[in-house]
Amino acid sequence: MKRVLVTLGGFLLLAVIIRFGIGAVQQNVGEEAANKILGKNPKLVEARLKSAARQLNHGLPRPVSGITTLTKVESSSLTLTFFYVIDPPFGEIDPDEFHDQMTTQFVNSLCTEKKVIFNLKNGVTYSYNYEDKEGSVIDIIDFTIDDCEGLEG
Repeated sequence: MKRVLVTLGGFLLLAVIIRFGIGAVQQNVGEEAANKILGKNPKLVEARLKSAARQLNHGLPRPVSGITTLTKVESSSLTLTFFYVIDPPFGEIDPDEFHDQMTTQFVNSLCTEKKVIFNLKNGVTYSYNYEDKEGSVIDIIDFTIDDCEGLEG
């Protein structure tokens, strides 16, 4: 079980989310200006999330590890949702252990990324939906700025 979770966590976490959000605006006007523009207009952040979801959906489904496949990405308001299918090679995943380990990995990785923190501070929620290959929900993790309380720099 531990081996499945370590393998899963190592490949899932940074597979797709760090590269988007405010990147396109930053390319055009610079990071500081983008932060001011987006930070004052949640509709622009929402539009960037919709654009990111469209871009990320190209080429899906896509394996992100030996046991995990990203199947789709959706944007709704200020929430970006990633849908994964997990097919562990040896047995079932313990949902409580999975939740604890993934939440810890999200906190340790996402709370150190400036672009992620910027989005979270502007009300963005990253939601992760994990299902088994039969479509049964393993876990749904919603990640918000509250999860980084006291950690963001």
